[in-house]
Amino acid sequence: MDVVASFQKDSKKVMMIGDGLNDAGALAKSDVGVALSENINVFSPACDAILDASQFHKIEDYLIISKKGINIIKQAFLLSICYNAIGLYFAISGQLMPVIAAILMPLSSISIVVFTTISTNLLEKIKLIMKSLITKYNIPGPRYTSYPTVPFWDTDTFTREKWIQTFKDSFIESNYSEGISLYIHLPFCESLCTFCACHKHITKRHEVEEEYIKTVLKEWNLYTNLIGEKPIIKELHLGGGTPTFFLKKI
Repeated sequence: MDVVASFQKDSKKVMMIGDGLNDAGALAKSDVGVALSENINVFSPACDAILDASQFHKIEDYLIISKKGINIIKQAFLLSICYNAIGLYFAISGQLMPVIAAILMPLSSISIVVFTTISTNLLEKIKLIMKSLITKYNIPGPRYTSYPTVPFWDTDTFTREKWIQTFKDSFIESNYSEGISLYIHLPFCESLCTFCACHKHITKRHEVEEEYIKTVLKEWNLYTNLIGEKPIIKELHLGGGTPTFFLKKI
């Protein structure tokens, strides 16, 4: 309890998670108390919420859904207030018959129940969609680097002709078996990310886009002229800066 109080003294919000037995005081003292229980029908009255102990690894999802659930409750309150305010206006002005008012009152409660049910189901669907997207894209991807790599930057041993031949051999080997992965470096960003280690150019001047795209296309034409065949592009990766920096027309 002293630890909880010390955090609250610094104007911090505290969430306490416990079993509700010997830590019931801390659960009650904290701003939000979550009790873990093997039997969700038996839990400490000191807590604000309860979570099945076997589902503790889903605590992050639990908190996200709780926050969104509170938003749904607030929206339901707002909808109810607007509904009743409109009804009150018509009742005071004498434009609403008592019989109609008697019919509309239960409809008010029904509309709130329908709203919360639809919102809750929609929330669950959004959660499933987000989870499927994370699962879909949470896979290791290739790490792109300069080609040829730095150890080959010795012009005495790795000549232009040798590089061209190595490039053609690699292309033929990959293109026919599985296709090639194409990486396009887009270096422009409007602001700097502190964690970024890529080569980038910070600017808000979007007129640099067209000239850069022309240069990229020129480089692509040089490659296609070297291979003399139509490449089978398996993957297209955009990186380095912010791909959305470029306007749609580009």
